[in-house]
Amino acid sequence: MGRPPEPERRQELLEAVVEFVLKNGLTGLSLRPLAKGVGTSARMLLYHFESREKLIALVIETIREQLRLFLMAQAASDEKMSTGLRTFWSLASRPDAEPYVRLFFEVYGLAVHEPERYGAFLDTVITGWISIVREATQDGDDATATLTIAVTRGLMLDLLATRDVERTGRALEIFLREVVEPREAIGALRLAKHTRGASSELVGRLVAEADASRGE
Repeated sequence: MGRPPEPERRQELLEAVVEFVLKNGLTGLSLRPLAKGVGTSARMLLYHFESREKLIALVIETIREQLRLFLMAQAASDEKMSTGLRTFWSLASRPDAEPYVRLFFEVYGLAVHEPERYGAFLDTVITGWISIVREATQDGDDATATLTIAVTRGLMLDLLATRDVERTGRALEIFLREVVEPREAIGALRLAKHTRGASSELVGRLVAEADASRGE
């Protein structure tokens, strides 16, 4: 019997493959160029990962896990969603973040075409994000969370295609001021009503006024 794959070497190769994929993408990826790019052979990749398909699935799972950890960190933070989105945008709009943004959308496309194989990735980037945005805004509304995610991702895709940081950044700021921050204020008022013993009549009036101004 042959020796079983060494876990340490397998992990080293996986990290190198993820780095290669960040630089070169997944489209048209074949084992020989990949092996050359990470300093090994196609035979060794097959030895450790069994097939190209399983290797790609593991790369995507690694990315999904990184996203999950990011979501957990956001959930543990007391930071407002509007502040968190500004921080996220300042990082995502940097030139050195472009490979990560590009790979995110590439994997997203693969998952849409093959949900039976990559459904866990979709669950993280859709259901997971909706949950964290809903909780961070204290809004309790899936529709608002969905809108926030859709706008942010749309601007990321626009930025990826045009590299127009100034225009997309201004668009995000308008969205945060006009939609996210008012919803945060309403959520905070509702939370105060239930957790701080505030006058229900006063809080109710403030919430109604905030809702009315948002609808104008």
